[in-house]
Amino acid sequence: SPHRFESCFATTPIGSTSSDWTDTVERNLADALRQHARNRASAIALIDGERRLSFAELDQHVDRGARALMARGCRPGDIVGLSLRDHWAHVVLMWSCMRAAVVMLPLDCRWTAAERRAVVQHFGAVRAVRESDTEVDEAPSDCWEDLLDEADAQASQEAACAADRKSTRLNS
Repeated sequence: SPHRFESCFATTPIGSTSSDWTDTVERNLADALRQHARNRASAIALIDGERRLSFAELDQHVDRGARALMARGCRPGDIVGLSLRDHWAHVVLMWSCMRAAVVMLPLDCRWTAAERRAVVQHFGAVRAVRESDTEVDEAPSDCWEDLLDEADAQASQEAACAADRKSTRLNS
């Protein structure tokens, strides 16, 4: 891509060969959210209509979103476009970008397809996350509902596998 940025939030050099995002990013702005999740787990962090997320819940969603971005090939310093309306998932995915040490490129979902395409091309976004009724040309894109649903399913599967391993160890 024509532009590659070293995230101003990450202290680990971009280009690390670690395959696990938790090893790649030692400290960044998203660590503040994790700190609140530890110290104020049940306090409300986000309200969107009827939906309320505690700091612990928000932190879990952010982890899953960051893992989903990394699973789709996004690496620290890559540019990821967000073409989302104002809702809870937009906040989650902004924090997910920070946690994954990718650079978030705002793409207003009210722009025309040509405007989004021009911005994606200019900045060289490697991926985009969008609303289900919005297309982002010039970069692979995911609908945010699909991205977060897949991340939740993967987290549930990982939890089930961990429970099976623990049960096997206890029964041995």
